[in-house]
Amino acid sequence: MSVVLLAACHSESIEIVDQCRYNAVMKDHSDLDGCGFLLRLESGKYLEPLWSYFLQTPAQPIEDPMQDLELVDGMHVQVDFEYVESFATGCMGGSLVMINSIKEAQCAQAE
Repeated sequence: MSVVLLAACHSESIEIVDQCRYNAVMKDHSDLDGCGFLLRLESGKYLEPLWSYFLQTPAQPIEDPMQDLELVDGMHVQVDFEYVESFATGCMGGSLVMINSIKEAQCAQAE
């Protein structure tokens, strides 16, 4: 399955093959009890990233795409994720997701 998306900062289209890539903005909600950084999608919906080391009992070495990312309020990112249904946190600031990949966007999307 192929999907053609128009990029906001390029005049040509970009083809994404077999991926679900979403544009989002990092938002610092650490002032709310139990929250940290949330991801706000272009639709306005918030995602709460679940850190993979919370799921390991006992702790297993696992690569977490969020681990080496510098978390900056307002940073534009591109993200792939899966919804997590069987886990809860104290934040409740958005849908709980496991991040499959995340990278800083090369150009900022409109907020």
